Amino acid sequence: MAVFALAAAVLVAWSLRHSGGHLVYALDDAYIHMAMARNLAEHGVFGVTRYGFTSSSSSPLWTLALAGLFALVGARDWLPLVLNLVFAASLLLVAGRLLSAHGVASRPRFLALLAVAFLTPLPALTLVGQEHILHAALTLAFAGLLPSAAPALLLLAPLLTAARYEGLFLVLIACLVLAARRRLRFAAALGAVSLLPPVVYGLVSVAHGWYPLPNPVLLKGALGEHLTGWHRLGLVPFLGGWSELVRTPHLLALVALAAIALLARWRSPSSREGTLLLLFVGTTLLHVQYAKTGWFYRYEAYLVALGIVALAVALHGLGGVVRPAWLPALLASAALLSCGVRGVRSYLETPGAVGNIYEQQIQMGRFLARFYAGQAVAANDIGAICYLADVRAFDLWGLASREVAEAKLTGRYATPWIAERARAQGVRVAVLYERWLEAAGGIPPEWVRAGRWRVARNVVLGDRTVAFYAVDPAEAGPLADNLRAFAPELPPRVDQLGPYTR
Repeated sequence: MAVFALAAAVLVAWSLRHSGGHLVYALDDAYIHMAMARNLAEHGVFGVTRYGFTSSSSSPLWTLALAGLFALVGARDWLPLVLNLVFAASLLLVAGRLLSAHGVASRPRFLALLAVAFLTPLPALTLVGQEHILHAALTLAFAGLLPSAAPALLLLAPLLTAARYEGLFLVLIACLVLAARRRLRFAAALGAVSLLPPVVYGLVSVAHGWYPLPNPVLLKGALGEHLTGWHRLGLVPFLGGWSELVRTPHLLALVALAAIALLARWRSPSSREGTLLLLFVGTTLLHVQYAKTGWFYRYEAYLVALGIVALAVALHGLGGVVRPAWLPALLASAALLSCGVRGVRSYLETPGAVGNIYEQQIQMGRFLARFYAGQAVAANDIGAICYLADVRAFDLWGLASREVAEAKLTGRYATPWIAERARAQGVRVAVLYERWLEAAGGIPPEWVRAGRWRVARNVVLGDRTVAFYAVDPAEAGPLADNLRAFAPELPPRVDQLGPYTR
């Protein structure tokens, strides 16, 4: 914990140098949760704006936890950071207890915990400002209790699925393990309680006219928007996702090593060690089939933490039982190398990612808060602008606009449709990545570009350049004037381009 705390402190201090001394998170998505939490705490509205419900959170537990804290102490930017530090300490504590319970000696236990801390990677995820460390901690706690079928699993399961919907993958594998051991009633009860959060959320969402699943789950799923033909086989568990696994070398190396350990006769799959390996391999295969990996190290973070702990337990005391003897060592080295590269990259990239969000999304939010408060604005990154500005967001990506998500899922999302809906919603200006609309046919021709901001180096942004458009041509002059007035306040590394600079 001390080593992790020191590494996290250094990373925060390093990141502050890229954000003008302001605490800024490394992804805009963190501000979606913060905006929703603020609106729930201050206005009683579960939405990215105070004007209505939006099904924009893929982690209801995280959003509700933030809302509770915001209600107690106010909307403080540092609260997600503090929560992640607490959950990171909890994760290391759970991992340490789990390794100790399986007889792993102090030195290899310490090394395994260092691997969990820096390969998951916890310092970077702390500054992501989202629920992924909480999800990893709940995952390890759940996996550790499963072999004993402890009643506490019935409490952990709904927390797990409320933290991330991917928790359902782990619960499904756990239920299959319990059913194979003829614990059918407990398996059924575990499956039932794990479905409670998604079902309750779905009922609330449908009651507000939205889909049963959150829009981020629908729009970011690995299966895509148009699953047709033989690709439907990807809906059958364990049949798809292999190409995604191959494209994720750190998970591939961990899964290969776990498979070798499972197949070796020195351990029985029904043992506690075998159970952890089964949970890791099965959950990983479901994840790569139905969900995404990557996007700043976060989506598969819980799998990396679980895999490291499961393998540390399984490989402890292996000796020369497996033949050829060099195979486990080779796979372990490959896993360490691939995960190590990922951990180092995350540490080096986080300050740049923080700088990106500060130079682009935070400035967008400040600009809109000053000049367009209370007005309808179109955008495709809506986190920081909705947290910092009181705007009526028309989300061109679809996370916070039901009609956009519906148009995308039904193949109606095109330039004329975008123009018509923007007019109907009274949108005055649009702040967007131009290339994101290329697949839909491009920017509506009647929109007038007033200017662009470009950051020097892109780590996490949807594009280096964000463009400002007047949706109504009559708004082009005032928009250019507003951009000109705001120009002196932009960070010096932001290049300003377009008509308003002339």
